[in-house]
Amino acid sequence: MSRRPSRAPGIRCLVVVVGLVALGIVLFGKFYYDRINRSEDPRTIFARQGFLRFERALADKKYADALAVLSRISAVYAAVPGYKDSYERGVVHNNRGTVFLLQAEETIVETGEPRHQFVVPLLKTAQEDLQAAVACYERWMEDWGRLDRPAVRLRLRAFFAEGDPAFGPISPRRILAKRVSDVLAAQVETPRRLSVSLTNLGIVYRYLGDPDKARAYYEKALALWPKNPAARENLNVLLGRPVPERSVLRRIFPEKRVP
Repeated sequence: MSRRPSRAPGIRCLVVVVGLVALGIVLFGKFYYDRINRSEDPRTIFARQGFLRFERALADKKYADALAVLSRISAVYAAVPGYKDSYERGVVHNNRGTVFLLQAEETIVETGEPRHQFVVPLLKTAQEDLQAAVACYERWMEDWGRLDRPAVRLRLRAFFAEGDPAFGPISPRRILAKRVSDVLAAQVETPRRLSVSLTNLGIVYRYLGDPDKARAYYEKALALWPKNPAARENLNVLLGRPVPERSVLRRIFPEKRVP
């Protein structure tokens, strides 16, 4: 009686192929991200890593830690040539304002008093930081928002000089190229960031009892980013309109880029 040929060699071959593909993906990913890391500006690496620490602290509701991290990030960007007026400074101000706004909201929930003695100072501090974020974003967009790649590179080149010991063994040209790409990406992302800050300001004014200003900020936010869900929902609530239910996927993975 003849025996059917074993399929084991084929299966083993498939396993080997899958394993090689997986290994290739891992090696490619390691090479790709190592290359990116070697292109990061070493003068601001703490600040970039600091944003991750900030997010973890905020998720754990360690607000004092989150604010301390933001202060150190701000100091880095203020000290490094070429970053003093960067869009990252707007991110820092927005994040600070968000921390104070969250603390105000938690106090309102805990006490049931929107005009609690601790709430208004928190809202006022949030307001100052969010307004600073808006001013920073608007100024940056005016200065950088319409520049093409050669113009951005020309403007940044003086801050990435060859032979500068601050860069250590990393090529300043590689760091400059990465920074140029970051700025071009920010041209797309910053209107969305500005829209978020305007939305947060609208929330602050709603809590402060000024619905007209709140509405103006929500509408300005939507003019910049029509798909801003927070601005749309807060405006609907303010105007007494029904709030459409967002899908689970939309809540978990909200749109992050301006169309």
